[in-house]
Amino acid sequence: MIRSRKRRRRSNRCFACGEGCSMQGMLVLIVVVMFFLVAYSANSASDVEFDVARSLSTINDTTDTSKYHESSSSNPAKTTTKNTNAVTLKSQERPSFLRDKAAGFHAIHVYHGPEDSINSLPNNSEGMVYKQYGRGSQVDQDRIVAALALALASQVAAAAEEEPSFYFVDLAANDPIQLSNTLLLEKKGWHGLCVEPNPMYWYRLAHRQCDVAAAFVGSRQDQNKVTVSLTNKEFGGIVGDGMDNKDHSKVETEQRYTISLKSIFDDFGVPKSIDYLSLDVEGAEELIMRDFPYESYTIHFLTVERPKPELQTILKSNGYQFVMMLIYWGETLWVHESVAKQMGVDKIQEVAKANSDYVDKTPKKGQHLFTIDTGEYKRVV
Repeated sequence: MIRSRKRRRRSNRCFACGEGCSMQGMLVLIVVVMFFLVAYSANSASDVEFDVARSLSTINDTTDTSKYHESSSSNPAKTTTKNTNAVTLKSQERPSFLRDKAAGFHAIHVYHGPEDSINSLPNNSEGMVYKQYGRGSQVDQDRIVAALALALASQVAAAAEEEPSFYFVDLAANDPIQLSNTLLLEKKGWHGLCVEPNPMYWYRLAHRQCDVAAAFVGSRQDQNKVTVSLTNKEFGGIVGDGMDNKDHSKVETEQRYTISLKSIFDDFGVPKSIDYLSLDVEGAEELIMRDFPYESYTIHFLTVERPKPELQTILKSNGYQFVMMLIYWGETLWVHESVAKQMGVDKIQEVAKANSDYVDKTPKKGQHLFTIDTGEYKRVV
């Protein structure tokens, strides 16, 4: 008898789950899922990098028209921890504010609403100076510089078809409207950088078109610790010998870090040719200008309040020429020697007088008089 063999039926049960699923189907499903996971991860990383780059690019592209204004505060003590999983961008793709937070600058984006809203915002300062002066510069520095810059541009590029472009540096800027040497220039289309270390002015300055650097400017080396006064409003600044704020006991003081002017210029992309520098830092003028990067930057017009003999020597030795007093109490006008040669000192004085109501004023008894030759500042008796 021949016995018939029964064929063993091949089991369709999965060795993993015990159910009746096909092993081939299971393998195909696993491969498909892994493929989509890899593809999704790659696309997500690409999208994140693109979105970050696009966002940073948008910040740069909308600087002039955005209702957000970047105000950068210098805080070298702040450190950042690197995240190895974070999306990294090349340094040239980052705005200058964000290239290296560890170096001290951190941006704050201030929403200021309509461009002209600053005109309706009150300045609550009760300082003596604000009670006497209003909108714009104190002794027509803005009008004088605007006229001088146009006169120089007309001589240098008389045949040029393009409108001249001007740039200012306001150090220190103080309030954006009252006593501002650069507000009028900005209204005339100038671009510039406003440097102001006192936080009481930052919000109002954010309404201006200028870049705003919130920092104390010091010598060539960054991150020097200094004692400063922030409570005495427009007279605040670095406290110490040689400064306007000398006595620690008379004002409330705090500790801050300084940054060099060269570092600020590098970070904010200041052009090599600066049309106007407004310098009034309550006695720290010599400290700042001693280490100014003269080899890299040229200033056409410069106004300085009561320059001491040491500062005058520094300016003259670096190619700058004293032109005239703009007011008897010590606001002075200086120009680069190339400007003096191009325009002539007599012409510069003529333009300045034609655009000022203060040049020919004389002090009355009891008022202060500044003598440029000696640097003395004393009352008239």
